[in-house]
Amino acid sequence: MLLFTWGLFKKVVVADRLALYADQVYNNVHDYTGLSLIIGTYAFALQIYFDFSAYTDMARGTGRMFSINLTENFNHPYLATSIADFWRRWHISFSRWILDYIFKPLQMEWRNWGQAGTALALIVTFLVCGIWHGATWGFIFWGLLHGIYMAASIYYRPYQKRLHKWLGVEKSTWLKWWQIFVTLI
Repeated sequence: MLLFTWGLFKKVVVADRLALYADQVYNNVHDYTGLSLIIGTYAFALQIYFDFSAYTDMARGTGRMFSINLTENFNHPYLATSIADFWRRWHISFSRWILDYIFKPLQMEWRNWGQAGTALALIVTFLVCGIWHGATWGFIFWGLLHGIYMAASIYYRPYQKRLHKWLGVEKSTWLKWWQIFVTLI
């Protein structure tokens, strides 16, 4: 019952309050500039997180009342240190589904292409993910953009690790916070 109540609180008190500002800004975008647009964007990002995680908590809480344990679906995604880490933390059940049923079969099909096959599988997977969210250009672009981010990380990661080692910051706390900041931006 406590988990359900916590989810209800996140939905009604947090997400719905953030929506008031985010909706005001996005429904009248030409009336706002600079900082107001940035705050509106972050209010929307927090709104969708609290909205989705609230529904998950309410479903999990209801399940527990009937002795059914559902998986946690969000694991502090806005503390992710990369886009890949974000997708391991955001809507975990959906992320696992697209991993198992779209990405892995494509990756296996294109395994002879090496990193290029993996990168292409990521792009196609996220393109399908965007279309699943809605067959509009906005969602298609969103899926393609995340696919490109993920594909780029395949090539960038080895250089990133060497750079961090060369700079002597690979275990630094501020590096982790910098990565969280960059990912969030």
